[in-house]
Amino acid sequence: MLKIFEDLGYKKQICKTCGNEFYSQVDRDTCGDASCDEYGFIGNPATDKPYDLYEIQETFRSFLEKEGHEHISRYPTLAKRWRDDVFLVGASIFCFQPWITSGLVEPLANPLEVEQPSIRLNDVDNVGRTGRHMTCFTMGSHTVINKPENFIYWEDETIRLCHEFFKSIGINTEEITFIKSWWKGGGNEGPCYEVCCRGVELATLVFMQYKTLENGEREEIPIKVVDTGYGLERIAWISQGTPTALFCSCCR
Repeated sequence: MLKIFEDLGYKKQICKTCGNEFYSQVDRDTCGDASCDEYGFIGNPATDKPYDLYEIQETFRSFLEKEGHEHISRYPTLAKRWRDDVFLVGASIFCFQPWITSGLVEPLANPLEVEQPSIRLNDVDNVGRTGRHMTCFTMGSHTVINKPENFIYWEDETIRLCHEFFKSIGINTEEITFIKSWWKGGGNEGPCYEVCCRGVELATLVFMQYKTLENGEREEIPIKVVDTGYGLERIAWISQGTPTALFCSCCR
């Protein structure tokens, strides 16, 4: 168990529904993800005040700037300009693979913060059904490119920042869960935590430390990347408590 979880009062638990390992400040039977918990914020917002998308973007940016992160402008959504394997940007990390994550190009800032428009069509069948899926959304991210000669921060600080951000917008941290998982994409992979509140995933914290080989195996890479993704529309949604994110005032 990471020391930061102990410091913040989170305890390791196992979800009785899906069997996944998760961390919570209170005893729970379930992990807090949508497949195991019903939405608990509809008509009962999870934050201390409502936010629209523009307000939550500014709040996210301001919080991370105060924590030493430099804001960078969003990238184009046409990832084909710099990647051979995808056509559209589906997450903020797409903007940094492969040139920055491999060390061939220096990042515009380090650590950095960005609100990146992203487009996903792989789960388009869920749009309009779950309330949380969108083809186009804004991913907030604090990203760190850790090189051997300049290691900035890793798991503990990433989790602390996530906890403190959600606390700063009025979410009761006893309602937050960190679900242990594994992430893979763009030729890289590593452990991650999916961060949920009242039945919906709000963020994913990825610790990219391996290259995925063609045979499916993996090898450790010298540059360790903190890749976080916060669903800013979802955060605005739970702050307003509307039946679906599509009815949220930020998305009209």
